[in-house]
Amino acid sequence: MIVYTVKCANGHEFEGWFGSSSSFEREVAAGEVPCPTCGSTKIEKAPMAPAVAGTRGPSVPDGCPMSGGSEAPPCAGHCGCFPG
Repeated sequence: MIVYTVKCANGHEFEGWFGSSSSFEREVAAGEVPCPTCGSTKIEKAPMAPAVAGTRGPSVPDGCPMSGGSEAPPCAGHCGCFPG
């Protein structure tokens, strides 16, 4: 199964589950994928950000007292090691 984020002509985005990319194209061309909000069958794939798996852990700024892997840094994040 493939999950696409799709968008209708009125700008409503929703998820659609399809057996393959060709079945997506076939179902959309046949008008078989209605928007759940407005019922429009003019559907296209919405832009999607790729899922990128990182291999590195979060970086700790130089001078941060957190280097031993503790849960909370002694600096309480003031050096920028814990944003937000």
